[in-house]
Amino acid sequence: MNIDWSTRKVLVVESDDWGICSWAPDPETFEEVRKLDVVQEYWQKLAGWVGGTLESPADMERLFGFLERYRGRDGRSPNFVACYVVANPDYDRILASDLQEYHDIFLDEGVPSRWERGDLLAKAKEGMKRGVWLPEFHARLHHAQPHKWLQAVRDGSPQAAAIFQYQMFQCEERRPEYEDMSPQQQAEWIVPAIRRMDKLFGRRPKCGVNSDAMPETEQIWAGEGLHVRMCRGNLPNNRSAASHHETLMGAYQRPDLDMTYLSRNCFLEPLGSGDLDHPSGAIAAAEAAVNDWSRGVPAVCSSHRKNYLSMIDGETQNGYDQAEWFFDKLTSEHPELYFLTSWEVAQMYRCGASIELFGDHAIVRNWTDAETSVSEQLPEGVEPGALHVLTGGRLPAIEFDGGAMTAFVAPGDYLIELDGWE
Repeated sequence: MNIDWSTRKVLVVESDDWGICSWAPDPETFEEVRKLDVVQEYWQKLAGWVGGTLESPADMERLFGFLERYRGRDGRSPNFVACYVVANPDYDRILASDLQEYHDIFLDEGVPSRWERGDLLAKAKEGMKRGVWLPEFHARLHHAQPHKWLQAVRDGSPQAAAIFQYQMFQCEERRPEYEDMSPQQQAEWIVPAIRRMDKLFGRRPKCGVNSDAMPETEQIWAGEGLHVRMCRGNLPNNRSAASHHETLMGAYQRPDLDMTYLSRNCFLEPLGSGDLDHPSGAIAAAEAAVNDWSRGVPAVCSSHRKNYLSMIDGETQNGYDQAEWFFDKLTSEHPELYFLTSWEVAQMYRCGASIELFGDHAIVRNWTDAETSVSEQLPEGVEPGALHVLTGGRLPAIEFDGGAMTAFVAPGDYLIELDGWE
């Protein structure tokens, strides 16, 4: 479907690493570990990342409140497509096995003992209801092959063994998550993680992002209902493309799997730098977004958790200052701007219409020139309620049968309340 993205100015913000227990669990541990000789070289290489830590409900509330300050053309706030790591190492059980068996903890079961933060899942669901948070799938153990990591700890590899006692796993023995896993082993590892998201957030994921993914990984994703692979064929801020064909934006690469690829072409990733002119800072990111629209593609912005959460003095505030400049600039100069999710954009590329579930409400869009229909399976016990027009005119007509909701919609943007969602 051909959407005129130069007039339908769209911004998607994809934010990775939510739920992951890295790098250090608390400031005291961070200060202690950063003095270890064995971490010096690796931590210097990744200096922009090492101050990160697991979010708390208070951290999430700060971000939600920030996003709610802004509105797009349809009255919707920016939403973060929050890409989740759904499990973390269970250090106590690993120790109980004498380092012989890998065990992990899914987020609904809690977090490692040093990392306790409170009810992260309840806060995530609140963010969904507020329309600023949309969880998607990232990983089960980010950039670490679980069995090879544990082998490194067991063998006394300097950095892995040194930081294990602090309940930390991000180390120089970093490996691709699926390295040397057979397709069957990948499925045994990935499928429970994807399915767990239904329990975590009340919705099955539609999109996945993982730079460690392989072609067989995509097959597993598709079998579990993920039909969008994010972060493919990216275009950094300081590059320009003659056409969208130079990236994979919207490409239907795997028709056998019903798989759409989305590229990231805007990077708000100062990672602690307060310099607005940083190559991945606010000025470059805003210029990239405008360039994306001018060449006829949506702006898909990468902005990791680390930008909004750091144990290094000043870094968190720097991240918010950069984000404020970025959103102020775009919303003031482009009032026609829409804030969409990755799944909405993928659907637009496919058929010009979309439906997205935000907990207790659904957003339905029809950007074609004629009435069309979109369908979605609602969670058990949930059914459609009141209808609202965001842009456009005529209210949708709704059919609901066996948990499947079909909306027949005129061109425009609409909100459908969903009754029964908890």
